[in-house]
Amino acid sequence: MISTRLVTPFVLGMLGMTMTMTSLIALADELASQPIQFGPYLYESKPDDEAFDEFNPMKAPTPGPMVLRKGDRLAILGDSITEQKRYSRMIETYLTVCYPQLEITTRQYGWSGEKTDGMLRRLEQDVLRFSPTVATLSYGMNDARYRPFDWVNGRWYRDHYTAIVRKLKASGAEVVVGSPGCAGKIASWVDAKNGTLEEHNLHLCTLRDICVDIANTENVRFADVFWPMYKAQVLAGKQYDQPDNPFEVAGSDGIHPGWAGHVIMAHAYLRAMGVDGKIGTFHVNFSDDTVSASEGHVATLTNPGTIEVTSSRYPFVAVGSLDD
Repeated sequence: MISTRLVTPFVLGMLGMTMTMTSLIALADELASQPIQFGPYLYESKPDDEAFDEFNPMKAPTPGPMVLRKGDRLAILGDSITEQKRYSRMIETYLTVCYPQLEITTRQYGWSGEKTDGMLRRLEQDVLRFSPTVATLSYGMNDARYRPFDWVNGRWYRDHYTAIVRKLKASGAEVVVGSPGCAGKIASWVDAKNGTLEEHNLHLCTLRDICVDIANTENVRFADVFWPMYKAQVLAGKQYDQPDNPFEVAGSDGIHPGWAGHVIMAHAYLRAMGVDGKIGTFHVNFSDDTVSASEGHVATLTNPGTIEVTSSRYPFVAVGSLDD
């Protein structure tokens, strides 16, 4: 006599639930056993001025070695601040005249009013089809939505910015995550005025810290635009403001930086790419009339006490008397 037992769907369901619970418990045990990484808990130094009392930006990572290589295709991504074609032109000019041997080409992809979700939608069509090898990102001003910070929007920003970074990395590009800059005024085009100027800048500072975390997590470079720009907006303004000519680092509308602000941006991105500002080094020994120069320069002693330099990395010529 053959005996059979039917396994009912209920039993199968219970078996599956038991296996699922067992897997979840095992996963929980595994996660609980992993050590927690504490620290570091470091902040940027800040000036002794009441304008900085509420700001405590986290320490930015130290720029690494040069990421640029010969023949690189540099993509400069961003919103209307990038579309102004100011800091992007400074970067392009600097790399062209100070690193001509690298033969770097540059494309600018600024788009007015854009947030990170907009770039994510057009990344494939507008950027990746040109196969960039290095990309700088400048987003956050519009993502802050011109209001005080809230965690939901902060997570939204992190998720979309991270997605852009990962797509660029997957294409093989080196990535520089840039923070937003600072605000000098509440944007005049925002209908519903929400929050104070300080609250808007605290929001931008928090997005800056999110950028630091993205860069650390994704192992890419970070360009700190907010903190040096905010310090300059406050301190340079106090030093150089004139009644009929205010020194507005963040621009006349308080959002789109003037040339001074774009210099800060260009410096931030160049440093993040590993450009250290060292154009040339010369060693002179007058005891035996010898002179040597680093790459890109030719130095000769033409007369006692006189050095003649021919340079392919320093395109500026000083004129005037030697004691001027």
